Amino acid sequence: MRSSSLKGMRSLAQSARLRGLVTRELVGAFGALGVALVLFTRWSTDAGMTRDEAIYVYAGQQLIHGIPPYSSIFDPKTPGASLLTGLAAAAARLGHWDDLHSMRLLFFAFACLTVVAVYLLASMLWQSPLAGIAAAVVFASFKGFAVDAMTGPDAKTPGILMAVLCLALLVRGRWFWAGLTGSLAFLVWQPLGIYAAVAVAGAAFIPATGERRRAVLGAAAGAVIPVLLVAGYFVLVGALGNFLQATVVFPTSGIARPPESLGDRLRVIADIVSVYYEVYFWVGLILLAAVVAWHLAVGRAEPRTALRHPLVWAVLPTWLALTLFSASDFQGPPDLYPLLPYAALGFGGTAAVIAGRFNHPKVNRSIVAAVLASALALTVVSAITFGSEGAADRGLTGQLQTACTIDRTVGPHGTLMSLGDPRPLAMTHRRSPNRFIYLGSGIAEWHVSQLPGHLRDWQRDIRAANPTVIVVKGWHSTVHPTLRYRMETWLASVYEPAKIGTTQLYLAPGAALLAASRGVVVVRFAGNEPLHLTAGPQMERC
Repeated sequence: MRSSSLKGMRSLAQSARLRGLVTRELVGAFGALGVALVLFTRWSTDAGMTRDEAIYVYAGQQLIHGIPPYSSIFDPKTPGASLLTGLAAAAARLGHWDDLHSMRLLFFAFACLTVVAVYLLASMLWQSPLAGIAAAVVFASFKGFAVDAMTGPDAKTPGILMAVLCLALLVRGRWFWAGLTGSLAFLVWQPLGIYAAVAVAGAAFIPATGERRRAVLGAAAGAVIPVLLVAGYFVLVGALGNFLQATVVFPTSGIARPPESLGDRLRVIADIVSVYYEVYFWVGLILLAAVVAWHLAVGRAEPRTALRHPLVWAVLPTWLALTLFSASDFQGPPDLYPLLPYAALGFGGTAAVIAGRFNHPKVNRSIVAAVLASALALTVVSAITFGSEGAADRGLTGQLQTACTIDRTVGPHGTLMSLGDPRPLAMTHRRSPNRFIYLGSGIAEWHVSQLPGHLRDWQRDIRAANPTVIVVKGWHSTVHPTLRYRMETWLASVYEPAKIGTTQLYLAPGAALLAASRGVVVVRFAGNEPLHLTAGPQMERC
């Protein structure tokens, strides 16, 4: 009887500890979500749309009209972001909402969930909710990520969520789901495929010998299923060739960057970090390296056990791989998104290590209080900073006014073509007759090289499409800068040059006269000055 009573008491104690742990985890997760909501909502949903965001807005708009990604716009990233913006556009259509704000709301949800995922990952890695809170607050405080949380859609945001979830699932040994989330990360951006690869590799070495086969099959199945489903979709809609051309052929043979040394690239990264991510980005990465070194030093008596910790075989390899990729191909602030969780883990891991070094309850309480106070202070400072910057960004209004003027110039039965920038198309909800809209990263040069007659064939295709208005904006080429000049010289010889503010347009014959009849103010200057178009007083609403 006494033995049975002792067992019952132990069982009750274990259940109480489990309930306490679950409660702490839930409180921590909701706390992380609260921090994300406080910080990310400091930015305005009416911020201006960037060119890169417009790629996915336009692709999503066209998707609900039956035009699959890559057939609507050529983009070298995998299709995850375009499929998600299509989902948001479909929801907006059903609810009669604005599609851009619907897309921004969906990607805002992904950004907030990423903060929660960072909390869970750090908490599970070190079995410390304190580590989770520290990591989540630091991650949410990275301005570069916070900006796009509300003002996106940024293509990489859902990919970072899937990447962090993959690591968390690897900590738990959920091989199928880890492979699945790693594959979903890859379907947002190709370099994130490292997570699926690590999931399969970890399944081959980490489980006990008798469980490895099942783990490998599970991870491989999880990694393959999403790719097969997406490929099957493109087969069904007859766009597999466009899909492979954009996401495989061009990235491996067509990307062109201006000559740049490793030192130049590192200086650009340092400049971006100083503006968008502050010094604690570097501090976090240094701390993570120190935490990994500390783990290996403490576990040197049992090296096999130390190496089998997810911090070593999952976190470290993915961090190093993405660091090397960033150092080899860096284009702007979002390219650092994949490294932000690691910088946040550096702070979380440091908090866990320091807390674990002391067994005295009073000292532990002091450490917990210090970490929580620091997290609160960082949240308050970030909220004030983000609010002062985010409240001032109302660029969407001006962009919509320009789009309204373009839309009136095109007319109800006209055609709009954009070379370089999808924003006019996304904001006017018009479809371009040419899928080569975004022309950066060497896309324009590659497209011309694929045509038998090169530039002449491209110009012939433009003439055949018979556009009413052609917008040339955001086409920057430092690899072959004469290509845009040659194209614009030809456009000026066939179409009538015009401008709306700084936006360069080329109008079909008679288009200016018809635009004036629709309320657009058309100003003609003497000489070779292009026409100047502005919104008329009766164009308050489009």
